[in-house]
Amino acid sequence: MRYFLYLLLMTGCSAVFGQARFNVLDYGAVADTTVLSTQAIQAAIDACASQGGGTVQVPAGNYLSGTLSLKSNIHLQ
Repeated sequence: MRYFLYLLLMTGCSAVFGQARFNVLDYGAVADTTVLSTQAIQAAIDACASQGGGTVQVPAGNYLSGTLSLKSNIHLQ
């Protein structure tokens, strides 16, 4: 029983720590309020969702964006 719980815990941790990261800057987002970054941010969200989930990183800054469609298993950071 102890081994089973250990294995379950380790499997869960690897799923959390092994998640992919997608930086919106890599998809063309610009931290400037004069440039619309909606498509770039959405592309990062969609790429993350297509990999089964993960983290979409939005570096510090001011981004101009319209409506975004969030997906399951996506974390914004």
